[in-house]
Amino acid sequence: MSKAKKIPYGMTNLETIIREGYYYVDKTRFIPRLEDEGRYVIFLRPRRYGKSLTIAMLQYYYGIQYAGKFDDIFGGLEIGKNPTEKRNSYLVLSLNFSNVDSDKEQVEKSFNSLLLLELRSFASKYKAFLPDGAENIIKAHTSSNLAFNDLCKLVSNTDKKMYVMIDEYDNFANTLMSYDENAYMNLTHGDGFFRLFFNSLKAATTGADAVVDRMWISGVSPLTLSDVTSGFNIGRNLSAMSAYNELAGFSESEVRTMLEYYRDATGVFNHSVDELIDIMKPWYNNNCFSSRCIDKQRMFNSDMVLYFISLYISEEGTIPDNMIDTNVSSDYGKMRKMIRLEQTFGEKAQTLQKIAENGYIDAALKAEFSTSELHEPRILPSLMYYMGMLTHGKTPDGDTALVVPNLVVREQYYKYLSECYDRNMEWQMDMWRYEELGSRMAKKGEGEPLLRLVAESLRENSSTRDFDAKAESFVKGYMLARIGSMVSYFISEAEPDMNHGYADLYLEPWTEKTNHAYIIELKYLNTNASDDAVAQIRLEAIAQANQYAGARHLHQRAQSKGWTLHKFVIIFSGWKLRLVEEV
Repeated sequence: MSKAKKIPYGMTNLETIIREGYYYVDKTRFIPRLEDEGRYVIFLRPRRYGKSLTIAMLQYYYGIQYAGKFDDIFGGLEIGKNPTEKRNSYLVLSLNFSNVDSDKEQVEKSFNSLLLLELRSFASKYKAFLPDGAENIIKAHTSSNLAFNDLCKLVSNTDKKMYVMIDEYDNFANTLMSYDENAYMNLTHGDGFFRLFFNSLKAATTGADAVVDRMWISGVSPLTLSDVTSGFNIGRNLSAMSAYNELAGFSESEVRTMLEYYRDATGVFNHSVDELIDIMKPWYNNNCFSSRCIDKQRMFNSDMVLYFISLYISEEGTIPDNMIDTNVSSDYGKMRKMIRLEQTFGEKAQTLQKIAENGYIDAALKAEFSTSELHEPRILPSLMYYMGMLTHGKTPDGDTALVVPNLVVREQYYKYLSECYDRNMEWQMDMWRYEELGSRMAKKGEGEPLLRLVAESLRENSSTRDFDAKAESFVKGYMLARIGSMVSYFISEAEPDMNHGYADLYLEPWTEKTNHAYIIELKYLNTNASDDAVAQIRLEAIAQANQYAGARHLHQRAQSKGWTLHKFVIIFSGWKLRLVEEV
């Protein structure tokens, strides 16, 4: 590994990556087209897709102070062979709003301090290009808005133009909105300081003396820009354009090239490149950011790929026990607050359940929506899309829809659903016991104790009155969320196509420590169902489970992996558990 390039996991400084011998997936081929596309650009992507590194690429390419380093940084990259005329020609103001404190008591002060710091740094960095005394003028300000306006006036007296780059533009605003909507509205509406900032930014792009010639704004969702829209309505949103589907994240060909490099450079691979791609694909792949690219290149989450390769090499060719980076799980935890689940098992929870069960939802994607619309369930699919929890794709029948991209995201749905149920249930599951029985299910093939524990938790909650009209859906969703969240042992799939039918739930072993697979068929009867009715539906469920178990691909995988395939039938009557049986 000492001779191989280092893996740039979590790194966003392009110069450091190039100079210190890290592996860089070259995205500079997009620069010429971006230059022609528009002056004021908005680019949205989910977290951990390389947005910050994209900004770093633009910063080093266009910053006038890096002209002497151009060959060192870009000489070995595609743009270095044929640079554009605008390379290293701008005074770059680079802002990262993820550093703003989102506490409602500190947010305005923190924003003001950060912006002042960057404006002073700008005045110092470009001192040689600005009028005499410019640095002292900016340093004397205590108001970032006034400092920005003065800086624009100073730049207007030169022959240079500014390129403003804003990373994580909505980071602190989204966090604030998730726990205090009033505070969020105060900063994005009326005379709110964030709205005023975008007013000033827009003013700097207009008129004969406009000093901001180009702008790049990146973030997760269009939500905050929609809320400050009257203050900033000049940007061109490139997020859904097919030409930029591959700008952030890794394509399969880029992942393949990277794996081939590390295979040859390290000599520790115990799997072929094809095998590793097949392992990573279900977990990290399948994102598509343009409806025109559904049948073209799907994108991998770049941070997750780097996480996997780093662990694989560190463990000398061993697949990681945990395919999900804890940092990614933390990100999804923060985003969960934006969903604003109802106190009851309402329409949003039912939408999440529908997506988790089917793997897709047929819904129109909204390019813009405001905070006032977030309460509406119809907005939920669009919000989930921008969060990276839905993407453009096709249903099993070949229809276009918003689909769950991969297993990492599917697990988040199970967690979100579990939270929905926890909010509505008086009885809480013993999670220590749950984990213990899950281990026995995975390693010893003892599935009944865990399935019975999960099912009994519903019976214990039978006093609930809110869900009688949708009890069957509630029961099925609960079983799916609880069992499906056991990602440390199984890959869970709802309604998989098996032998000309759809099993309710299939648990496929994930780690080498798990060698038992499960087909689970759920049946639901009304509260007063007779024993004869239970016996009849039991026979139906057994026949279906046996049909699904006859799928050729299951037998092939079980034989090659040494798995034992178990079939279970679970029958509910109302909230009452009538049967848990291995067949």
